Amino acid sequence: MNATSGSSPGSSEPKRGKGGATPRKRAPRRPTATATSAAASGTGKHDFLVAPKARGRAEPVSRFPEIVNVAAELFHDQGYAETSIEDIANVLGILKGSVYHYIHTKEDLLFAIIEEIHARTDAKSVEVAEFDGDIVDKLELFIDVHMRDAGELTSKVAVFFTDYRSLPAERRRQVQERRDNYEALLRNLIEEGQASGQFIPGIDSRLAAIGILQMLNGTYQWYRPQGRQSMEEVTHEFKKLILRGLLVDQSRVAV
Repeated sequence: MNATSGSSPGSSEPKRGKGGATPRKRAPRRPTATATSAAASGTGKHDFLVAPKARGRAEPVSRFPEIVNVAAELFHDQGYAETSIEDIANVLGILKGSVYHYIHTKEDLLFAIIEEIHARTDAKSVEVAEFDGDIVDKLELFIDVHMRDAGELTSKVAVFFTDYRSLPAERRRQVQERRDNYEALLRNLIEEGQASGQFIPGIDSRLAAIGILQMLNGTYQWYRPQGRQSMEEVTHEFKKLILRGLLVDQSRVAV
Protein backbone atom coordinates (compact mmCIF):
# COMPACT_ATOMS: atom_id res chain seq x y z
CA MET A 1 0.00 0.00 0.00
CA ASN A 2 1.29 3.38 -0.84
CA ALA A 3 0.88 6.70 0.95
CA THR A 4 0.81 8.71 -2.23
CA SER A 5 -1.79 6.38 -3.67
CA GLY A 6 -4.18 6.09 -0.76
CA SER A 7 -6.31 8.61 1.02
CA SER A 8 -4.40 11.53 2.48
CA PRO A 9 -2.94 10.48 5.84
CA GLY A 10 -4.52 12.36 8.70
CA SER A 11 -2.96 14.70 11.17
CA SER A 12 -2.07 13.72 14.71
CA GLU A 13 -3.81 16.86 15.98
CA PRO A 14 -6.89 16.18 18.16
CA LYS A 15 -10.23 16.56 16.40
CA ARG A 16 -12.12 19.77 17.25
CA GLY A 17 -15.84 20.11 17.77
CA LYS A 18 -18.08 23.13 17.38
CA GLY A 19 -16.54 26.35 18.58
CA GLY A 20 -13.08 24.80 18.53
CA ALA A 21 -13.65 22.76 21.68
CA THR A 22 -11.99 19.39 22.03
CA PRO A 23 -14.72 16.73 22.21
CA ARG A 24 -14.98 14.52 25.26
CA LYS A 25 -13.25 11.21 24.85
CA ARG A 26 -15.59 8.30 24.46
CA ALA A 27 -15.19 5.34 26.76
CA PRO A 28 -13.14 2.62 25.06
CA ARG A 29 -15.35 -0.04 23.53
CA ARG A 30 -14.87 -3.68 24.27
CA PRO A 31 -12.62 -5.37 21.70
CA THR A 32 -14.21 -7.38 18.94
CA ALA A 33 -13.75 -11.09 18.49
CA THR A 34 -10.91 -10.33 16.08
CA ALA A 35 -9.00 -8.42 18.72
CA THR A 36 -9.53 -10.83 21.60
CA SER A 37 -9.41 -14.22 19.94
CA ALA A 38 -6.90 -13.79 17.13
CA ALA A 39 -3.95 -14.85 19.24
CA ALA A 40 -5.65 -18.10 20.11
CA SER A 41 -7.13 -18.83 16.70
CA GLY A 42 -4.18 -17.80 14.57
CA THR A 43 -6.32 -15.59 12.33
CA GLY A 44 -4.32 -12.49 13.24
CA LYS A 45 -1.12 -14.01 11.81
CA HIS A 46 0.88 -12.62 14.70
CA ASP A 47 4.18 -13.92 13.41
CA PHE A 48 4.37 -10.42 11.87
CA LEU A 49 4.44 -8.81 15.34
CA VAL A 50 7.51 -8.48 17.53
CA ALA A 51 7.49 -6.47 20.77
CA PRO A 52 9.90 -3.49 20.75
CA LYS A 53 11.24 -4.35 24.21
CA ALA A 54 13.57 -7.33 24.17
CA ARG A 55 12.55 -9.86 26.79
CA GLY A 56 15.13 -11.17 29.17
CA ARG A 57 13.55 -14.62 28.98
CA ALA A 58 11.16 -16.32 26.63
CA GLU A 59 7.46 -15.95 27.49
CA PRO A 60 5.12 -18.92 27.06
CA VAL A 61 2.40 -16.60 25.72
CA SER A 62 3.01 -13.02 24.62
CA ARG A 63 0.13 -10.57 24.96
CA PHE A 64 1.75 -8.13 22.55
CA PRO A 65 -0.31 -9.21 19.49
CA GLU A 66 -3.51 -8.79 21.51
CA ILE A 67 -2.36 -5.36 22.72
CA VAL A 68 -1.63 -4.27 19.14
CA ASN A 69 -5.04 -5.48 17.94
CA VAL A 70 -6.87 -3.54 20.63
CA ALA A 71 -4.71 -0.46 20.04
CA ALA A 72 -5.57 -0.58 16.33
CA GLU A 73 -9.30 -0.70 17.05
CA LEU A 74 -9.09 2.20 19.52
CA PHE A 75 -6.85 4.31 17.24
CA HIS A 76 -9.36 3.73 14.45
CA ASP A 77 -12.42 4.32 16.63
CA GLN A 78 -11.37 7.42 18.60
CA GLY A 79 -8.10 8.58 17.03
CA TYR A 80 -4.43 7.96 17.79
CA ALA A 81 -3.90 11.27 19.61
CA GLU A 82 -7.03 10.76 21.72
CA THR A 83 -6.17 7.20 22.80
CA SER A 84 -4.05 6.62 25.89
CA ILE A 85 -2.17 3.57 27.10
CA GLU A 86 -4.64 3.51 29.99
CA ASP A 87 -7.53 3.20 27.49
CA ILE A 88 -5.85 0.19 25.92
CA ALA A 89 -5.11 -1.39 29.29
CA ASN A 90 -8.71 -0.85 30.45
CA VAL A 91 -10.14 -2.64 27.42
CA LEU A 92 -7.80 -5.56 28.01
CA GLY A 93 -8.49 -5.61 31.75
CA ILE A 94 -4.80 -5.19 32.65
CA LEU A 95 -2.63 -2.51 34.26
CA LYS A 96 -0.78 0.14 32.25
CA GLY A 97 2.48 -1.37 33.44
CA SER A 98 1.57 -4.63 31.73
CA VAL A 99 1.35 -2.77 28.40
CA TYR A 100 4.67 -1.03 29.04
CA HIS A 101 6.14 -4.48 29.64
CA TYR A 102 6.22 -4.72 25.81
CA ILE A 103 6.70 -1.13 24.63
CA HIS A 104 8.57 2.08 25.41
CA THR A 105 5.92 4.56 24.22
CA LYS A 106 2.49 4.62 22.55
CA GLU A 107 4.31 5.38 19.30
CA ASP A 108 5.70 1.82 19.40
CA LEU A 109 2.15 0.49 19.04
CA LEU A 110 1.43 2.72 16.04
CA PHE A 111 4.68 1.66 14.41
CA ALA A 112 3.91 -2.01 15.13
CA ILE A 113 0.56 -1.68 13.32
CA ILE A 114 2.20 -0.05 10.31
CA GLU A 115 5.05 -2.57 10.32
CA GLU A 116 2.57 -5.46 10.35
CA ILE A 117 0.85 -4.08 7.25
CA HIS A 118 4.23 -3.60 5.59
CA ALA A 119 5.34 -7.13 6.48
CA ARG A 120 2.18 -8.44 4.87
CA THR A 121 2.82 -6.21 1.86
CA ASP A 122 6.33 -7.64 1.53
CA ALA A 123 4.91 -11.16 1.64
CA LYS A 124 2.35 -10.24 -1.04
CA SER A 125 5.10 -8.80 -3.24
CA VAL A 126 7.03 -12.06 -3.05
CA GLU A 127 3.86 -14.06 -3.83
CA VAL A 128 3.20 -11.95 -6.93
CA ALA A 129 6.83 -11.98 -8.08
CA GLU A 130 7.07 -15.77 -7.79
CA PHE A 131 3.71 -16.46 -9.45
CA ASP A 132 4.09 -18.59 -12.57
CA GLY A 133 1.55 -17.13 -14.98
CA ASP A 134 1.14 -14.52 -17.67
CA ILE A 135 1.05 -10.81 -16.87
CA VAL A 136 -2.75 -10.57 -16.82
CA ASP A 137 -3.01 -13.38 -14.27
CA LYS A 138 -0.20 -11.79 -12.28
CA LEU A 139 -1.99 -8.43 -12.14
CA GLU A 140 -5.20 -10.16 -11.04
CA LEU A 141 -3.24 -11.90 -8.28
CA PHE A 142 -1.80 -8.52 -7.19
CA ILE A 143 -5.34 -7.16 -6.81
CA ASP A 144 -6.58 -10.30 -5.03
CA VAL A 145 -3.85 -10.35 -2.37
CA HIS A 146 -4.01 -6.59 -1.88
CA MET A 147 -7.75 -6.67 -1.22
CA ARG A 148 -7.45 -9.64 1.11
CA ASP A 149 -6.00 -7.46 3.88
CA ALA A 150 -8.51 -4.68 3.16
CA GLY A 151 -11.25 -7.09 4.18
CA GLU A 152 -9.54 -8.83 7.08
CA LEU A 153 -7.67 -5.94 8.71
CA THR A 154 -9.92 -2.91 8.28
CA SER A 155 -8.90 -1.13 11.49
CA LYS A 156 -5.18 -1.63 10.92
CA VAL A 157 -5.38 -0.56 7.29
CA ALA A 158 -7.27 2.60 8.33
CA VAL A 159 -4.64 3.44 10.97
CA PHE A 160 -1.93 2.71 8.39
CA PHE A 161 -3.23 5.48 6.15
CA THR A 162 -4.62 8.01 8.61
CA ASP A 163 -2.04 8.07 11.41
CA TYR A 164 1.38 7.39 9.92
CA ARG A 165 2.21 11.13 9.99
CA SER A 166 2.16 10.90 13.80
CA LEU A 167 5.46 9.01 13.57
CA PRO A 168 8.78 10.88 13.83
CA ALA A 169 10.67 11.76 10.66
CA GLU A 170 12.96 8.72 10.54
CA ARG A 171 10.13 6.24 10.93
CA ARG A 172 8.04 8.13 8.36
CA ARG A 173 10.96 7.87 5.95
CA GLN A 174 11.04 4.08 6.40
CA VAL A 175 7.29 3.90 5.81
CA GLN A 176 7.46 5.99 2.63
CA GLU A 177 10.38 4.02 1.22
CA ARG A 178 8.52 0.73 1.54
CA ARG A 179 5.36 2.21 0.04
CA ASP A 180 7.35 3.51 -2.91
CA ASN A 181 8.75 0.00 -3.47
CA TYR A 182 5.24 -1.44 -3.52
CA GLU A 183 4.07 1.16 -6.03
CA ALA A 184 7.12 0.33 -8.17
CA LEU A 185 6.08 -3.34 -8.20
CA LEU A 186 2.69 -2.44 -9.68
CA ARG A 187 4.25 0.00 -12.13
CA ASN A 188 6.60 -2.74 -13.33
CA LEU A 189 3.67 -5.11 -13.85
CA ILE A 190 1.94 -2.53 -16.03
CA GLU A 191 5.11 -1.90 -18.04
CA GLU A 192 5.66 -5.64 -18.47
CA GLY A 193 2.13 -5.95 -19.82
CA GLN A 194 2.74 -3.11 -22.26
CA ALA A 195 6.02 -4.66 -23.41
CA SER A 196 4.25 -7.98 -24.05
CA GLY A 197 1.56 -6.25 -26.12
CA GLN A 198 -1.23 -7.26 -23.74
CA PHE A 199 -1.71 -3.83 -22.15
CA ILE A 200 -2.50 -0.65 -24.07
CA PRO A 201 0.71 1.19 -25.00
CA GLY A 202 1.11 4.86 -24.22
CA ILE A 203 -0.58 4.71 -20.80
CA ASP A 204 1.61 6.38 -18.17
CA SER A 205 2.54 3.45 -15.91
CA ARG A 206 3.16 5.66 -12.88
CA LEU A 207 -0.20 7.40 -13.11
CA ALA A 208 -1.93 4.09 -13.78
CA ALA A 209 -0.30 2.55 -10.69
CA ILE A 210 -1.28 5.53 -8.53
CA GLY A 211 -4.86 5.40 -9.81
CA ILE A 212 -5.19 1.66 -9.18
CA LEU A 213 -3.77 1.93 -5.66
CA GLN A 214 -6.03 4.89 -4.93
CA MET A 215 -9.01 2.71 -5.82
CA LEU A 216 -7.88 -0.30 -3.82
CA ASN A 217 -6.60 1.60 -0.79
CA GLY A 218 -9.73 3.68 -0.42
CA THR A 219 -11.83 0.62 0.39
CA TYR A 220 -11.28 0.96 4.14
CA GLN A 221 -13.20 4.27 4.09
CA TRP A 222 -16.49 2.83 2.94
CA TYR A 223 -16.48 -0.98 3.01
CA ARG A 224 -18.61 -2.68 5.67
CA PRO A 225 -18.74 -6.49 5.98
CA GLN A 226 -22.51 -6.27 6.57
CA GLY A 227 -22.98 -4.17 3.43
CA ARG A 228 -24.56 -4.95 0.07
CA GLN A 229 -21.47 -6.63 -1.41
CA SER A 230 -18.89 -9.03 -0.02
CA MET A 231 -15.19 -8.24 -0.30
CA GLU A 232 -14.93 -10.96 -2.97
CA GLU A 233 -17.59 -9.20 -5.04
CA VAL A 234 -15.92 -5.82 -4.60
CA THR A 235 -12.58 -7.31 -5.64
CA HIS A 236 -14.16 -8.86 -8.74
CA GLU A 237 -15.67 -5.52 -9.79
CA PHE A 238 -12.36 -3.72 -9.21
CA LYS A 239 -10.55 -6.24 -11.41
CA LYS A 240 -13.05 -5.68 -14.21
CA LEU A 241 -12.62 -1.89 -14.00
CA ILE A 242 -8.81 -2.10 -13.97
CA LEU A 243 -8.49 -4.65 -16.75
CA ARG A 244 -10.96 -2.79 -19.00
CA GLY A 245 -8.67 0.22 -18.71
CA LEU A 246 -5.49 -1.70 -19.51
CA LEU A 247 -6.18 -4.71 -21.74
CA VAL A 248 -5.84 -4.66 -25.49
CA ASP A 249 -7.90 -7.85 -25.75
CA GLN A 250 -11.09 -7.01 -23.88
CA SER A 251 -12.36 -10.58 -24.19
CA ARG A 252 -10.12 -11.47 -21.25
CA VAL A 253 -12.15 -9.29 -18.89
CA ALA A 254 -14.31 -11.54 -16.71
CA VAL A 255 -18.04 -10.90 -16.85
